[in-house]
Amino acid sequence: MKILFIFLITLLLSSCSVVIPEHKLVQLNNTDKKSSLVAINQYNNKVLQKANILSNITFKFKGRTMTALGITKIDEENHAYKVAALNPMGITLFQLEVKDDKIVSSYIIPKISPDSDSTIDKDQADKAAKMISKDIAHIYFNRKIDIEKNSLILNKYKVTINTKTENNKYLKYIFTGKPLRLATKIKYENRKKLWSVDYYNYQKADLKEIPFKIIFQNHKYGYLLEIETKKTGDY
Repeated sequence: MKILFIFLITLLLSSCSVVIPEHKLVQLNNTDKKSSLVAINQYNNKVLQKANILSNITFKFKGRTMTALGITKIDEENHAYKVAALNPMGITLFQLEVKDDKIVSSYIIPKISPDSDSTIDKDQADKAAKMISKDIAHIYFNRKIDIEKNSLILNKYKVTINTKTENNKYLKYIFTGKPLRLATKIKYENRKKLWSVDYYNYQKADLKEIPFKIIFQNHKYGYLLEIETKKTGDY
């Protein structure tokens, strides 16, 4: 992990502060478990699982930031995606291709910075690629909920679903708004946050919907990834 941190924070760094936007909560009047299940099923049917995405990406770590242009192709049904990130000068920072949840090919820029002699070796690059691949999957995959296997918890403003993934680990899905949409997805281990994703500004794309603003936080290692989608479709 330290290698990726060094890689990210030594490229185009400037100071910044991390502020997570609040979700616009609305009272879920006249909403019960039955109507919530219907609303979440409607949400499931609108989730865009296959798309080409062009976005602005910001990496944040310990008060520092790096920006990049992201080109991402996701295909959740086949557990596959391709992603590339370019800095403002058009230099490729990394490329990654995953099929069936396995890394097919990867590239991490070998030189840490233009004026440095430090380089990233293959083992370090492989570790960085594995971490990036996991985080992208956390963001774009598993956004649909099996409403037949999970119970709902309702309060005045949100609907929560907890899904056990493995021993002592589970995912928490939080839905809010009208219509109900996924606002937050959190991975826990022994009630401690490992990572979380917040989704904002849902827009239509290819007869489906996709959040045009996403914030991913790795709570274990203390870094943040912000994605502002510019457009979806062919490019």
